[in-house]
Amino acid sequence: MSKEIKYNLRGGLVTAPILYLKNVCRIKEPSIKLEKRVTIDTVGKALCQDFGNHSNCTLVGAYNLLTHYKTSGELKGIPEAPETLYNAVREVGDNYGYNYDKEKGIPVYNNRRFMKTLANRLMDKKVKVRAEYMVPAGRAVRLLDRGIPYILSIAYGIYYDHTVTVYGYETYRNMQTGRRYTFLIINDEWDAEERYLPWTNLDRFRITCLTRLSV
Repeated sequence: MSKEIKYNLRGGLVTAPILYLKNVCRIKEPSIKLEKRVTIDTVGKALCQDFGNHSNCTLVGAYNLLTHYKTSGELKGIPEAPETLYNAVREVGDNYGYNYDKEKGIPVYNNRRFMKTLANRLMDKKVKVRAEYMVPAGRAVRLLDRGIPYILSIAYGIYYDHTVTVYGYETYRNMQTGRRYTFLIINDEWDAEERYLPWTNLDRFRITCLTRLSV
């Protein structure tokens, strides 16, 4: 990732939604109100560099999702030790296109099969996995309201060819116009700092793949 990336501007990394709204939408700060914040705090916060750092963002996303189901107790059979769990993720990932030596990640069209094989190898019961493309903002938010985190593989902008873990969202309102703005809260797998994806009324057209477990 380039070190020249600007923060809280259109096309850059977002770390402060209010500052982003001021810079991009030209909204004065007194008019911006945080209406809602939802987070799923059991989702893992592992980073790519914790496990080799070679184009392994989808593997780390899978690790973070499984950490949620392990911590919440919704699914049994997930290894407790971080290295053991990641090694299990890596073993399956190697069969679906991941290549450490060539720094090649899992192709997005393999996301569902990769996660399904991984989940059913580890769990004590069959688990459904769904992969959805070009997901509307409303659906992305409703899943989080139901306590369902997911990984999002992105094919544009600052996160081009990258996968992030989505574990929450914030909704802001312009008190002068009534317009609402939603930001997904992500672990972007590059940095431990909480980061955001501007979603509604900002960058509407997204080429993405949302992959989740259906328990």
